[in-house]
Amino acid sequence: GMFLDAEDTYHLYYQYNPTDIVAGNQHWGHATSKDLFHWINQAIAIYPPTNDSQVYSGSAVVDVNNTSGFFPNQTNGVVAIYTLNTPSTQVQEIAYSLDGGYSFERYAGNPVIDVNSTQFRDPKV
Repeated sequence: GMFLDAEDTYHLYYQYNPTDIVAGNQHWGHATSKDLFHWINQAIAIYPPTNDSQVYSGSAVVDVNNTSGFFPNQTNGVVAIYTLNTPSTQVQEIAYSLDGGYSFERYAGNPVIDVNSTQFRDPKV
């Protein structure tokens, strides 16, 4: 996922394995840029909730109108929509950020979409 915030900073989220250079143990890495050329790595944005799960790709949106209900007192809340992969299934989850996209909290009602499949990923919003 990627978005442009109110301070004209681009936020890019990507699949990231912090323990190896190959896929596996996927988290959401995070980088920011003012010009789309020079990037600054940020802290990991979304961690998998268990050792045997992985956070796959998805989307990130700024919820200016608080459509999600997570941000009653702000206009820069960010919602991430992503696939959580486990050994037995792939489900769609959401997480929300109260600090403009630098850290996220998993929604307590996850998964938000579960079709009982091992091949159900990469939500686009």
